[in-house]
Amino acid sequence: MSKIAISQPTYLSWLGYFQQISQVDCFVFLDNVQFDRRSWQCRNRIKDHNGNLIWLTVPVVKTYRNARISDITLSDNWQTWKIKHISTIRNCLINTPYLAEVLDVLDSVYSKPFTRIADLNIEIIKTVTRRLGISTPFLCASDLNIQGNKAELLLKICKQLGANQYYANQGSKIYLEAEKHMFFDENIKIHYQEFMHPVYQQRGDSFISHLAWPDAICYQGFDAKKLQLI
Repeated sequence: MSKIAISQPTYLSWLGYFQQISQVDCFVFLDNVQFDRRSWQCRNRIKDHNGNLIWLTVPVVKTYRNARISDITLSDNWQTWKIKHISTIRNCLINTPYLAEVLDVLDSVYSKPFTRIADLNIEIIKTVTRRLGISTPFLCASDLNIQGNKAELLLKICKQLGANQYYANQGSKIYLEAEKHMFFDENIKIHYQEFMHPVYQQRGDSFISHLAWPDAICYQGFDAKKLQLI
């Protein structure tokens, strides 16, 4: 009996991603589905000292239309953009209490050689997860040799891993509800994530949630309880 979550590896994931990880017995990176350069797979946002939203985008090599996330390679100039991303985060979140700790984590990841966006995202997620004191094990869907679309693919992963509970993010509810009978037939119960995003002191006139994790952690630190992840 086990509870699993399955989600695409995103760049500088929001806090709810780590809450999902903390609530399961195994977390699967859904890296064998179609890449979308307009999604969170290669970009995210932080807030600058004036309260404006700043996009951080990872440049990737253009490829065929239906390429999987696991097949997407980073552009040759990634040494340049990673320095730019570090600089942008430093400038936008300067004088926040835990900026130095966040930069240490990012430096430790960016110093490693990566060729694919999935590997970069997964390494960042794993590093932040461990720093938060969360010990959930990880798997990649691309290593499981499972084929399928949307709910069918998720169900096959659950079955192969022997899960009897699937902890789904709210974004998947749109198509899962129409296919939930498939999970019911296999005695797998679907639970939808209900994450209460913490409100913390943030620059600007109003608080903005669901930003890239460096924003929250620069203010709150790597404290899973304080961040309402556990």
